[in-house]
Amino acid sequence: MRVFFLLFALTLFAADPIGKVTAVDGNVLAKSSSGERTLTAGSDIFLKETIVVAVNALAQIQFTDGGIINLISGTEYRVNTYKYQKTFQKDQSSSELLKGGFRVLTGSIGKSNPNNYEIKTPSATIGLRGTIVEARMVDGALFVGVDAGKALVSNSAGSALIGVGEKASFVKIPGPSAPPEVTVQRPLELERNLFNPPVGGLSIDAQPQAAAPAEAAPKGAAQPAAPESPAIGETPDQGGDLLTPTGGGASIQGGC
Repeated sequence: MRVFFLLFALTLFAADPIGKVTAVDGNVLAKSSSGERTLTAGSDIFLKETIVVAVNALAQIQFTDGGIINLISGTEYRVNTYKYQKTFQKDQSSSELLKGGFRVLTGSIGKSNPNNYEIKTPSATIGLRGTIVEARMVDGALFVGVDAGKALVSNSAGSALIGVGEKASFVKIPGPSAPPEVTVQRPLELERNLFNPPVGGLSIDAQPQAAAPAEAAPKGAAQPAAPESPAIGETPDQGGDLLTPTGGGASIQGGC
């Protein structure tokens, strides 16, 4: 009886949603070993489901740690590991971009436990901390842009640090063994409108970022709060160190 209860409890634990669809436009499916279902605004997202965004469709997901991701037309994306505020377990998120592209704002996991936050692609592993990053796969090449913070893009042929305060904010990796090619101009492959959220979705740029150093205030004046992006029923943490991503291939290491 005790073994049966434990197995039942583990089944419920595994079935907890990891996020919700905030908006969709067009045909968007969630596929898993148990079948497939059509996603609409408000649909729960579960672990190891592959989110399939049809051509000319868009989707936006907000995770329970407050992270937000926009999935562009023709994208396939799956979350393989997700642990957030679980008893006796470190926060962790590992997902995979199989094709297409995304624009992401990291949530609490990427800030409080950045060493365990990653997004894998066919050509790279993307580690994020307090960052807005867009990425897109086109004919085997990976294009990456940083809109907030910095990213270190590296593979066996070289590396490039891009982002705020650096010489460039965009990089192209022609392939896993080709050196990164930085540019100060936004590539056509990362045209901004591609990453817009569906109608009714949240604006990533409007979400509060990591707090900047506060200016001196008059004695007795109230200090305004600077929260992180809102979680689903949670208040994200704001700590964390720079991330060193794991996994093979090129890596994109985010930081503020």
